[in-house]
Amino acid sequence: MSHGTTSTIKQRMLLAAAAIAAALSLGAVGAPARQSDDPDRYSRTVWEHVTGYVGPSGRLISDYRYAEFAVARAQYMEVWASARHGGRIERSLDGPAYLPTAADRRAWKKAGSPDLDKLMGPVSLWGPRGHDLKAAQLDTYLLGGGELARLLPKGDPLRGLPTDRAALAKAIETIALRQRTELSGEGDAACLADPQVCSAALWHNASRMMPYFAISLLEYPFTPTRLRAALIGALRAIPGTISHADVRDIAGRAGQKIVIPGAESSSPVVVLVDISDARALAEGSIRPGTGNAVTWGVTYGLQRTTVEHLGDRPHPDCAPKTPGGSAARARRSVRLCV
Repeated sequence: MSHGTTSTIKQRMLLAAAAIAAALSLGAVGAPARQSDDPDRYSRTVWEHVTGYVGPSGRLISDYRYAEFAVARAQYMEVWASARHGGRIERSLDGPAYLPTAADRRAWKKAGSPDLDKLMGPVSLWGPRGHDLKAAQLDTYLLGGGELARLLPKGDPLRGLPTDRAALAKAIETIALRQRTELSGEGDAACLADPQVCSAALWHNASRMMPYFAISLLEYPFTPTRLRAALIGALRAIPGTISHADVRDIAGRAGQKIVIPGAESSSPVVVLVDISDARALAEGSIRPGTGNAVTWGVTYGLQRTTVEHLGDRPHPDCAPKTPGGSAARARRSVRLCV
């Protein structure tokens, strides 16, 4: 995002406000309201979370920038979402530790091929477990832990979001600015009253939030196709973004890889999308020292369907199991349930 002149910032804010106002007044260009009789939705996801970074000493360190290699574990997660009844989340036990990229495997061999599970210690306490969500709690969970949900209309978070790509990008920019000022408290009283006087640093921090807000809305189960397509367009329009066609996720699904540049020391964000269905397939990042290899963090929607009741599975054999401890094993176990 360019932070240019004060007049440029003011123009951006005015355009964003106008876009939101237009969407609120013209229902045809905005996302449709969520209906209480929407069918219950089911999705199955794989979380491939990097749980540790190993430094030159052979011990775990906290800063990935100084890591020799990373170690990951994977976990299946099922989500049921109902506008009427709330939702249910079920997680599997974490799988064995594995090396997420070829660069990590080379560095691990150079370090003497230490036992990964011993190096990492016990698996996390995320699963196996399940919990239920009331309807009032559902959006807070689905939209990334609360901050985005707090900035959108309660009970109908998509209301008023425009489906025009440029207008939607402006709207997300405004939401990100509100997050930094209203929730993070970065701006002083003058900034809160008049965003044109906010510092370039605050605008910079707001721009870092935009891709994550867009991805959260893209994966929100009630987001309609037209709005998902606009969200993908908004992601592709972020300055410096590069797209690559025909990249596959761990389930073998082909999509377009969108690489969004990281800010300063941050790693580039990578989103794999299915353009034909306007769906997010996977999300990850490119860590320093791994070339252009993607460390995938989430593989979305291995199954997406509607069910009659919360807790129903479209295929009983697809109950969460411990994922395999290698990319090949993960692919085999994933394909059983796609």
